[in-house]
Amino acid sequence: MIILVPLLGLALGMVLARLLPWEIPLVWVRYSPLVILVLLDAVVDGLRALRQKELVLAGFWVSFLTRAAGAVFLVYLGDLMGVDLFTAVAVVFSLRLFGSLSRMGRELFKKKPF
Repeated sequence: MIILVPLLGLALGMVLARLLPWEIPLVWVRYSPLVILVLLDAVVDGLRALRQKELVLAGFWVSFLTRAAGAVFLVYLGDLMGVDLFTAVAVVFSLRLFGSLSRMGRELFKKKPF
């Protein structure tokens, strides 16, 4: 039953995205891949915590929002200084994402004693 709520939210979001004419402003285009990467990282961490029965929904949202704000702020600060920090931030969150995925895989396929 708990998996039904996110799936319904995903379906509703997809329907609204198709019906409402909304475009990402050009100023935000540079930052949207980072937010998507941070979202994937947060979702994988949330799935891992849910599997371990340690998920706190408020903590999930705070974690996602602070990571997203931090990533966007670092890239924006780099743009102001004339330094391209986008690649560095993307690499960091990609490493976090793949680390979380590998940790989940190890926990999922861990051999249990008879």
